[in-house]
Amino acid sequence: MNIPDRPTARRVGLSKEKIVEIATKMSEEHGIDGWSMRSLAAETDVVPSVLYHYFANKDEVCERIIENLTLLLKLPSEDLEWKDWFTDYLTQMRRLLIRYHGVTEHLRQAKFPRASLPFFDLGMKKLEAAGFGKYAPLAHAMIMNVAVSAISARNVRIPETSGPHHQLTSALHSLSGMAAESEGLTSIIDNVLAPLAAQTDEETGCRFFELLVKSILSGVESVLLPLAQQES
Repeated sequence: MNIPDRPTARRVGLSKEKIVEIATKMSEEHGIDGWSMRSLAAETDVVPSVLYHYFANKDEVCERIIENLTLLLKLPSEDLEWKDWFTDYLTQMRRLLIRYHGVTEHLRQAKFPRASLPFFDLGMKKLEAAGFGKYAPLAHAMIMNVAVSAISARNVRIPETSGPHHQLTSALHSLSGMAAESEGLTSIIDNVLAPLAAQTDEETGCRFFELLVKSILSGVESVLLPLAQQES
């Protein structure tokens, strides 16, 4: 009796790199949390057990995806002033990561890839050179936290994203009752939340992120830098 080929036998051409390539494409289409090892196996045309010859679990695949994505980010010129340097890098990061929903959730859990080490090292050097002294690590952490959280929050207003998220349109609906009793909340909804929820292109989101980055950079400059100078 002839036994038909099983996917477990079809490993020719399969490699860690090929698996990560397919998983990266799936992450762009469905979000990094929108696929499973089973669905990845189906897309790769093998049974799930084959994937475990290459990766112990999905987390390992995700680590490789995030590592490869980080390598796509170009470190800004060291000649740039520190605020321009961070603005350049964070703008690149947003432009890339909004295509891969869920990646920022990993970063928010401090799951930074090894490829991000040059960013941390040079970022710290820029802040130290600017005079932040012992407050440089705090400034760096605050800048990254705000930027990553802002990119992550975009998932809140993108209906097609997978994984745990709460659509901003739903949030606006739940707030509508209270807004009728509050001029302050109404103003925030009308001028910030509603435009973000209704955006049909990236212009509003880009502008919001640009202002957010400028605000956090100016904030650490006006608060932490004077403290460092006073204590030096």
